Amino acid sequence: MAMLRCGTPAAPYSVQGFLDPAQHTTENSVLRIACAYLSQTGLDTIASQLLPGGNAFQDYRSEWVIGIDHGLSEPRALTTILNWQRATLRLFCPGRRLNANALKGKPRLHAKVVALIRHDDGRISWMVPGSANITGAAMGPGAQNFEMGVGYSDPIEADSQLFHRWWREVARAGINATGEIISRYASLRQHYLTAVPDRLDDLDPPAHVDIRNAQHLWIEAGAMSGPPEHRHQVEFAEDLAAFFRAPRRNMQINLRYGPGEEFPRPLTFRGTARGQFVEIWRLGLLTPTMGGPAYVGRVVRFSRLNANHYAMEVMDRGSAVAQRWLRDANRMGYVGRTGGASGRRFGFY
Repeated sequence: MAMLRCGTPAAPYSVQGFLDPAQHTTENSVLRIACAYLSQTGLDTIASQLLPGGNAFQDYRSEWVIGIDHGLSEPRALTTILNWQRATLRLFCPGRRLNANALKGKPRLHAKVVALIRHDDGRISWMVPGSANITGAAMGPGAQNFEMGVGYSDPIEADSQLFHRWWREVARAGINATGEIISRYASLRQHYLTAVPDRLDDLDPPAHVDIRNAQHLWIEAGAMSGPPEHRHQVEFAEDLAAFFRAPRRNMQINLRYGPGEEFPRPLTFRGTARGQFVEIWRLGLLTPTMGGPAYVGRVVRFSRLNANHYAMEVMDRGSAVAQRWLRDANRMGYVGRTGGASGRRFGFY
């Protein structure tokens, strides 16, 4: 039996309803999943779809092969899989060597498939091949893609055998993931995305819940705005305003720089400025009279203290501390870019 699944930005792609816990025990089935790109948002989404109210990847054995082409797969999502006791993970890696070429070499993993395999006879209970990677853009609540897939239940034995041969070849083209391997991938990814910054625009958009729950947010200040003698106003899009848990109206946050005094600072929603709707926020940082530093061209990091209270640090872009912020966001959170080709990098974790 076949069932067509379609996805649009208004009605995201879903594999919900294929996994029936009443028909498959956790001991006699294994989930096999392969895709080119993986994000934490996509991983959270597919887990909730496969077993609503639980976690399919805690309850079922699973085997994963994930592509790392162009560094688009998120290290934190790979780490999540690695931490599941019943999961095994392989990174699809050209030449089976994890080096700079692995992020842009060939062959590439382009398939996207989720299959439930019976352990006793190796038959496929169901399979969903399609166009959707395990990303928020494909299947998350903020989906951006038009996707399509077909779900098959109990395909013929010949198809099962063909799938198993294909799976073995794909798995052989990968390397076993460990904490050290993922750290190595994260380092290669950081260098690649720094050298090819336009790839930042291809990364899966972050989920608002992740930004709201993050402990740290950093952003490249750029030219800033405000009075010429002390440009202290930084602008960012509405998704980053989620870090401050801002409603769509002007508010104040309490901000402290280093060991200095804390000051209330305006966080302004510019949604209807100049007669046009723009999802832009402006935050007035500490001025020199408040003990604030120079900001232009530097990196500003905000750290959550408690409700509506934040500590601020400011570092030069090339400094060791700013590079550590970048590494931490790349490894444990998210790195992106505001405003397209001329935008500024940001990260949270």
